[in-house]
Amino acid sequence: MFYTRGSSSDFDRFAAVTGDDGWSWDKLQIYIRKNERWTAPADHHNTKGQFDPTVHGFEGINAVSLSGFPHATDSRVIQTTSELPNEFPLNLDMNSGNPLGVGWLQSTIKNGERSSSATSYLGPQFINRKNLHVLLNTRVTRLLETPTSTDLHRLQTLTVEFANEGSPERRKSITATKEVVLSAGTVGTPHILLHSGIGDAAKLRALGIRPIVNLPDVGQNLSDQPALSNMWFVNSNDTLDEFVTFFDQ
Repeated sequence: MFYTRGSSSDFDRFAAVTGDDGWSWDKLQIYIRKNERWTAPADHHNTKGQFDPTVHGFEGINAVSLSGFPHATDSRVIQTTSELPNEFPLNLDMNSGNPLGVGWLQSTIKNGERSSSATSYLGPQFINRKNLHVLLNTRVTRLLETPTSTDLHRLQTLTVEFANEGSPERRKSITATKEVVLSAGTVGTPHILLHSGIGDAAKLRALGIRPIVNLPDVGQNLSDQPALSNMWFVNSNDTLDEFVTFFDQ
């Protein structure tokens, strides 16, 4: 549920590498704001000084909020940013494009409940749209090449192959008229690309998969939610020990 957009430098690097300025941090902001609806926390506490409203959207669909259940240690952590600003600088908003520093965590939460694609974009007010069709118990297996070209910049994959969980050996396909958006997560996305023949050509051939684009980086350099915990000895029992123990279980 943690809401993080990442670093502006990463998106600007995507734009530089692809030669497409549309991937830059500034160009993407219109879509990020369009998605986001900033929401008051569950306890409706005063959030002044805990986020920067100028970098958020307030008219979108997916709710984003600050924690509505503060911990006793919160004020001490923030106090550290004023006592040791060089070591622990205050970051007013982690989603400003600069995620470094100490600040308040933002999450996709509305009224104490998770805000996700199931509750926002697929919520009751949208699920019955005429241009929306949801296939249940269905798994995408491959993207099928549309033209014969193997040039990455001209390759089109408008056809999606999929299988039903009840009969996975029977494959079906559907073809889009405009475009296909592949969004299957950190693991699922490269998995589908590799099965489609987009990846390291030599490795794909060794597995009996016909390469259509030689792109060795696909499936490499995986980094998914790395975390580092810091612990200290303190002279108080009013800590996050119970919170940490809960997640360890």
